[in-house]
Amino acid sequence: MPWLAKHHRLHNIADFALNLSDIMINANQSFGMRRVHATNPIEHMRPNHLHIRNFTLPASITALLMFTPYATFSAPIAGDTVNANLTVTGWGKFTNGVDLGPNGEALFNWLPADPSNPLGTTSFDIALAQGAFLWRDSITPTPAARNKMRLDPSNNLTLYAPNGTTGLLLNPADGKISILATGTNSGIFFGNNSTPTLKAATNGAAIFPSLVTLQNGLQLTNGSLQISATTLATSSTTGALTVTGGIGAGKDSYFNGVRVGRGGGNYSCNTVIGSASLASNTCGTNNTAVGASSLYSNSTGSFNTASGPIALYSNSTGNFNTASGPFSLYSNSTGYYNTATGPFSLYSNSTGYYNTATGPCSLYSNS
Repeated sequence: MPWLAKHHRLHNIADFALNLSDIMINANQSFGMRRVHATNPIEHMRPNHLHIRNFTLPASITALLMFTPYATFSAPIAGDTVNANLTVTGWGKFTNGVDLGPNGEALFNWLPADPSNPLGTTSFDIALAQGAFLWRDSITPTPAARNKMRLDPSNNLTLYAPNGTTGLLLNPADGKISILATGTNSGIFFGNNSTPTLKAATNGAAIFPSLVTLQNGLQLTNGSLQISATTLATSSTTGALTVTGGIGAGKDSYFNGVRVGRGGGNYSCNTVIGSASLASNTCGTNNTAVGASSLYSNSTGSFNTASGPIALYSNSTGNFNTASGPFSLYSNSTGYYNTATGPFSLYSNSTGYYNTATGPCSLYSNS
């Protein structure tokens, strides 16, 4: 027989203190209760009011719905041993919190009110253990619990999609935000926009569905900026890339396959317009090559001007030559002070100097 007689009645308890090693209270042990004859054993266990101010828990106590629904704890429940535990399968109010201790764990179930089913149906639960937090739903009636939110001991926060799969992961230690769930309109939204400001491609690349404004410019310290749009340009304000201001480039650039810049050697006093023009230049200076492969073989020659595709193509060390027209001065290698105007003019000249040819194929075989 427990410490209170089975049929002893306590209706007004101002201060009720427990300091026991092991207590098991069930339907056959009644104190402070109204005895009600009913088929449901829960009805035999309802107290008028039980106000517990002091509660020291040395080992374990199991309260099988005895606190339903009138129990109030106005002082913290403290466990003084590692294995101490408290199970309240009914309802309870903890005014000043619960001290779980250094190794404590807790599980809270949300039981929807249902007069016909006092035990209720668990819809949500929250588990606390060793610095971890887990919130689940859909616990019953079918065993298909879904995670809603989890905080692990490393302080990583995981938010789950409605189907229970991982949706968003926050990793404060590494400064990472991972959007793992995908959808037709997933991404990061700002304001009340219906279109995401930022989306992620399947390979992890960033996608900006809307127009992006870079107020302080864009700086790439590595890699490249690729624009895959194929919009044709018909003016300075059309095309896949339009720039209101000027474009400053520190290296030669290609526009639709046409090279624009300084050519080989990268000397600021050389001017190149055309694919492969002045391509082999090493230290020649003050050269102008306009046209595909013009001055292609030039290495150390200086003060040469080639206008037209393949003009002065073979020149290597010749200086002060001017060739205007396709294949003009084509074979010149070391000749100097030559002027050829017209296609194929001075075509075969290689070492000759101080020659002037005007007209198509003029002085074609001169060497």
